[in-house]
Amino acid sequence: MLKLNKQSNRYKTIRNCAIPALLLIIITGCAHLQKNNSAKDTLRNSVVRISTTIQSPYFYSPWIWKPPQKQGGAGIVVGKDLVLTLASFVRNSKLIELTMGAEPVPVQMKVVAIDYNANLALLKGKLPKSAKAITIPSTSHFTRSGDLNLYWKTSNGRLIEGNAILDIIETKYNFDSFQAITVLKAVKGTHPNMGYGIPVFDKDNKFFGLALNGGGEYNFYIITCDTITKVLDLAKIATKEPTAVSGFLAKPLTQIYYRKKLGLAVDNGGCLISKVFGQGSGHKLLKEGDVLLSACGRKLDAWGKYTDPVHGKRSFTQLFSEHYLSETFPVTIIRDKKEIKLNLDLSTIDDSKWLIPKNPEKKAMPYFVRGGFIFLPLTKTYLTEWGNSFINKAPMNLVTTFNNNQYKIKTQEQEEFILISRVLSHSTNIGLQRISNMIIEKVNGKTVKNLSEFVDILNNSKEDILKLTLSPGGIPLLLSKKVLKSADSDIRKHYGIHSLEQSEKMK
Repeated sequence: MLKLNKQSNRYKTIRNCAIPALLLIIITGCAHLQKNNSAKDTLRNSVVRISTTIQSPYFYSPWIWKPPQKQGGAGIVVGKDLVLTLASFVRNSKLIELTMGAEPVPVQMKVVAIDYNANLALLKGKLPKSAKAITIPSTSHFTRSGDLNLYWKTSNGRLIEGNAILDIIETKYNFDSFQAITVLKAVKGTHPNMGYGIPVFDKDNKFFGLALNGGGEYNFYIITCDTITKVLDLAKIATKEPTAVSGFLAKPLTQIYYRKKLGLAVDNGGCLISKVFGQGSGHKLLKEGDVLLSACGRKLDAWGKYTDPVHGKRSFTQLFSEHYLSETFPVTIIRDKKEIKLNLDLSTIDDSKWLIPKNPEKKAMPYFVRGGFIFLPLTKTYLTEWGNSFINKAPMNLVTTFNNNQYKIKTQEQEEFILISRVLSHSTNIGLQRISNMIIEKVNGKTVKNLSEFVDILNNSKEDILKLTLSPGGIPLLLSKKVLKSADSDIRKHYGIHSLEQSEKMK
């Protein structure tokens, strides 16, 4: 009996301790749940669902547009009738529709400000009265392994919550931009496949940034508030003054003997400038072979990285995107074993100045069809018709031309590379249908400046026979202007080409 009484007393003691602890857990859980429900109720009128109908040009057959496609994503209300989302989501959009809940008639939106470098866009439309704007902080505080909340809406307007954990901070380049932006990499928690522009919040449900569509199966990237506030002026509903872009490339300088040859100690830091563009910040003062020791007072290591007090190791290219064009940018370099201090002129990069444009907006490009021959300028978007890994799939001569000239700008003698994309079959070009993706080096022994000049030669030159020199191989091709033009009517009807020519002015 005594033993039973001891066990009974022990049970009572455990019971008396366990019940309050259990109650405390239940109360804490309820409070946490209530807090989450309160946060969700607050954000219910700030997170929106966006649907876009996009249609992109078909660069291989430039008179055709690809079939319209519908894609879904999200955005966040940031002002009166203003919504923030990704530029990649609304690029080439024909229709942008927004819903707050399950309303049967969506709100039509239009793009009022867009920045492809930062991949951000502002949309405007008549939002419901219930729409509530959130405040965008000036910075997104990075804490490794910090908790994040994600919110998006289903097609019936239901607000769904997901979570993720912050992993690392990186520098990323959007589209074909040379401008570096800060992104945070996060590990996915509980949420489905990523859409475009999913709003991300910290553990206190303060706005943290927009999630980029992409990354691996279990991770994604976030455009931070730092970039958003640097690029967009919500009060003026516009983009701010452009930030600077590096006009050169650098590579690690880690070889001990090469460093000694340049007069550098092993622990002095400094990276090697390997390529200077024809435009961008520093292209006028810097030279290939210079050693970049510091930028804006930040000492660089041999990999071209500096130590940020908040974010840790960062690439020097990030410093350019943190400065507006009107600001100063001091650097220290080593040239001919002498230390030199320079103030770089800050500038951005204009895609239209490249000899081979990258066309980040994916706009329709000019073309000309004559006698079944398709003539057009070489652009990176044309190469991407072979996929994003076109380096391994596109015709070798075009890839070689791209690699050798992608950082060169237009000159008075040559503004673009003109190529024969392919030849549409017709009785007048029998035996020539296999010609494809060949660059026109010369016409009648002279270099042609651009497609417009080439079209003018075909239309107005006195000679009937034109001699085209094609690359690779310097292959001669003799064409009769009269014979080519005689086939245009048949080509237009047979292949359904609405216009045999599209110039820069017509776009």
